[in-house]
Amino acid sequence: MPRSFRHQTCGTVTEMPTAVLATILRDPHLVGNRTLCKHCGTTVPMIECVWVETGEDLQSYIDGLRAGPIHEWKEERPERLDWPDETEELPKD
Repeated sequence: MPRSFRHQTCGTVTEMPTAVLATILRDPHLVGNRTLCKHCGTTVPMIECVWVETGEDLQSYIDGLRAGPIHEWKEERPERLDWPDETEELPKD
């Protein structure tokens, strides 16, 4: 699974936390259609982001996962996700 995405609006690369990736693979219906850009400090539409590793936009990737079977994540399940919600802003670098 890809790990890093580029927000095409600002050009910044963000690496997704392992817990978020595990959630996406476990059940892609649990995540919304936005993701956090570390430079912008807020959530942005997944369609504006592309995986660095493949060039595919995140929205198409998530839609593909949603259309297929739910995958099992091999690592230990996190107790909670350390990923801000859509209203929470992060400090800029």
